[in-house]
Amino acid sequence: MATSVAAHPGTLRLPDLDPHTTYRLRLLPPADQAPGMERGTPAWCTKNGITLPGSVLERVGIQLPTLHPEQLILLHLTSDPSTP
Repeated sequence: MATSVAAHPGTLRLPDLDPHTTYRLRLLPPADQAPGMERGTPAWCTKNGITLPGSVLERVGIQLPTLHPEQLILLHLTSDPSTP
């Protein structure tokens, strides 16, 4: 029961977002310190997360981190109050 070294995590797209709103996406603890993420942690997996428009999150999505089979991550998505 392990993750293959050749495993490539998928992309997560977030449907039904307002394409004109900017959103902040970040990992919630304890997922931000998950063992195994050092094998393949996307650049957005930081304390501050990433801020992107809804159109990008909906159409392109985000790269998921590499995890062990028994792990999960929790994502927190909020709209940016400075969005016009």
